[in-house]
Amino acid sequence: MARSLSAAVLAGGICQTISAAEMTAGAVAARCRPDAKSAACIATMDGFLAGYVTGIQKGIRSTFSQDPLVLQTTDGNEDTYLRYRKIEQRTLCLPNGIEAGRVAAVFIDFLNASPDTSSEPFGDVMEVALDTAFAC
Repeated sequence: MARSLSAAVLAGGICQTISAAEMTAGAVAARCRPDAKSAACIATMDGFLAGYVTGIQKGIRSTFSQDPLVLQTTDGNEDTYLRYRKIEQRTLCLPNGIEAGRVAAVFIDFLNASPDTSSEPFGDVMEVALDTAFAC
């Protein structure tokens, strides 16, 4: 049964590929502009969000382990988890439960307003788009 599902998913065009060299904001927008709810667009947004959130969390954790002075910015919280949460609140400002479709819309709106960014790396443009739309 898993093979049938995989074949159906592949046949449905969900597993389209894009090379690292093609991961510009414009290339990703070309996937999402015709249909921001397409499987290829949603998969790209979900993948970005997973990496973005994980990257921020790992960055905060490594800051804890590499620079104890940073802990002075956490308002006296001695518990490591509470320190982490205090910093995360000022770093990661996405709404709870945000869905890939909304992220795609934010990205396309940003790119439409800033077409000069279309040749920039997708991740860089998406980060600015999210930071602009969901400022802390």
